[in-house]
Amino acid sequence: MHIEGTVVTLRDAEKSAASVDRLPLELLAYIFQVLQLLLGWPQLPGRSGTTPKAAATWIRVTWVCRYWRCVALDCPTLWASIVDSGWWKNTTWLTTFLERSGETPLQVKLDDKDADLEAAVIAIRPLIHRVRRLELWTFDQPPSSVLAQFPGRFDVLKEAQLFCCYYDRLSGSRPVDDELCLSPSHFPSLRSLTLRDAHPAWETFSLTNLEVVIQLSATETGPSVAATLRLMKNSPHLRIFRTSYTELAPSLEPPHDAYGTILLARLEALELVGSPREVIYVLDRIIVPSTCTVNVKYIGDRHSGFLSPIRSIFPYQLAFQNLIPHYTALYLHFANHRIGLYGMHDDGDRWTYLEISGEPLTIGTIVTEDTWTTLLGAFASSPLTCTRIYCYLDWNISYPMWIALFERFPLHTLQASFQYAPSSGLPSLRNLFDALRAPCSSTVRLLELHYLDIDAALTDAIIDLLERRVAMNMPLDALRFCGCYVEEPLDPQEFKRRLAHYVTAMFERHPFPVQ
Repeated sequence: MHIEGTVVTLRDAEKSAASVDRLPLELLAYIFQVLQLLLGWPQLPGRSGTTPKAAATWIRVTWVCRYWRCVALDCPTLWASIVDSGWWKNTTWLTTFLERSGETPLQVKLDDKDADLEAAVIAIRPLIHRVRRLELWTFDQPPSSVLAQFPGRFDVLKEAQLFCCYYDRLSGSRPVDDELCLSPSHFPSLRSLTLRDAHPAWETFSLTNLEVVIQLSATETGPSVAATLRLMKNSPHLRIFRTSYTELAPSLEPPHDAYGTILLARLEALELVGSPREVIYVLDRIIVPSTCTVNVKYIGDRHSGFLSPIRSIFPYQLAFQNLIPHYTALYLHFANHRIGLYGMHDDGDRWTYLEISGEPLTIGTIVTEDTWTTLLGAFASSPLTCTRIYCYLDWNISYPMWIALFERFPLHTLQASFQYAPSSGLPSLRNLFDALRAPCSSTVRLLELHYLDIDAALTDAIIDLLERRVAMNMPLDALRFCGCYVEEPLDPQEFKRRLAHYVTAMFERHPFPVQ
């Protein structure tokens, strides 16, 4: 009876639910639009035939039944997405798509590998006043050659993505596309611009009121300092500015007051790459909100050495004045080829990351007590409660440096990693343990130690530290070991029992597994 009742209940539910041919037109049209985003256009069949994913194109919804077809035909948004126009039957359908799109703004993707690119350009050219989003891939020519075939104005174009895979076969490089002139007269409404290996003539770049600018390139240089500041000055509503993997081009510095102080009140993300000279010039002339995420990568000057550049990565520039007071965590990374500073906002979602990289760095001669004091001074207004220090070198932070850290900031959490430290790691930890016995370290309640081989000597040093802190009435609440090993012949369980008298001990591999 129970089973039969369940079946009856299910059948009643099926009867009460609307079938697919009874769904409201607006809801079904919305489902089709979501399906289009998920599935996209059909792909070219491979040698082994069309894959199930490639065959599952959204357009098949028009073949299900008359109702679905009518709903799809009456939804112009579905037909306004012109993607990969030369693949498969898309060019055959292009005119039909454009007719069915009505006056809906178009989203167009063009690829010069398509055999029928010319036909697609001819069909779209009279409608460029309706193109809202343009994605262009070029392999056999620079982007300007394709854009030149659209001589009119892109009146409503909001977003443009230009991807250039074209190489000059004689030079073997991607030349600057001098004909790629991006101007307000041609793109009056453009707000988002993404360039991947597409290099316009930045000195004549005159677009204004941009909100998103992203340049991705692993080999070429990006805009100069002057072009960068001019772009920012002309785009007060800028939200995202990134030059990922693209260095600011070396250039003569413009006059100090050429652009004044630039307020970017809506900036959400800033990423700059280049030599300290170029990057600092920009950072000293912009003001960003406290909610901005900043990533800066300095490429060290091989000729001047690193003593001067190491100081340059300390966040004293104007761009950081609204950021530093909100950081509660500071992470320091010291490695052979880079030094990194990472300041995190108290919500964990916003940060500043500063890195300098280049030839192998002699950390011991660069990160001295003097530069350490300068570094801590840069974060003087930060309410730091957590510090992480990762050192991947045979280099020790001195006792006075630890004391300076504890005296300046009331740290609650200290995380230390001396990976690849010699022997048991005790030489690297001795200065830290001595400083943790000082009264100025009394606020530290959580200590994390990473990547240590724990032997008898290190065990005794840890127990001695815990005993002294208890005796001084400043015990640790927790001691966490991440990716650490207890060496033989020590008994791990005995080690844990000894720790239990003084602290709550935790042993974790995640998120730092031992390789």
